[in-house]
Amino acid sequence: SNAYYTLADIYYIKGEHRKAFQYYKRTLEFNEREVQAVERALDAAADGELWEELLEFTGSFLKDRDLPPRVQDKVKFYRALALLNLGTSSEESEREALNLLDELINSYLVSRDLKAKALKLKGEYLLSKGDEEGVKLLLRSSEINPSDPEVLLEIARALRERGDIQGAYTQVLKASKINPQIKEIVGDLLHELERELKRGQEDERR
Repeated sequence: SNAYYTLADIYYIKGEHRKAFQYYKRTLEFNEREVQAVERALDAAADGELWEELLEFTGSFLKDRDLPPRVQDKVKFYRALALLNLGTSSEESEREALNLLDELINSYLVSRDLKAKALKLKGEYLLSKGDEEGVKLLLRSSEINPSDPEVLLEIARALRERGDIQGAYTQVLKASKINPQIKEIVGDLLHELERELKRGQEDERR
């Protein structure tokens, strides 16, 4: 099992996520108590966007395994991620994905990091469906993890589409302060929002 785990790590580092995922699974065939291999397999499958494989892994492959609560929560999140990325071909699969995310969001025992990810995933999904509740979930995610610029920019985009230029500007400004690279990326957007704010103020004065 150690040899398979090491080989999986090598493929993971090389960015060969499918091979890494396969060898993490082989590790578990030899040592089903290797909890770290479960976590690494989840990460490898998600990084490689192996959604079908991830769905099978979080379903029948891990069924009835005695996993620590922390890892069980991670399995729920990645199963929801796989279901949503597969397009939730049925109402049943969509309901399962959203229920899994709700379990993570509403639990007091889930880590802050995973709760923020669950809020972000559900928020983005609801926004893609035109549901305003998505913005509220993204804001909650941002409160838990204020250092995630992706969430801030997603909130800004949603607020801008709804005509809240001041709110969008505030979120982009927060994102720009996280690190210099982000500031360079969003610089043009900030200037554009500033111009929109000035136009709005001028229109109000008229």
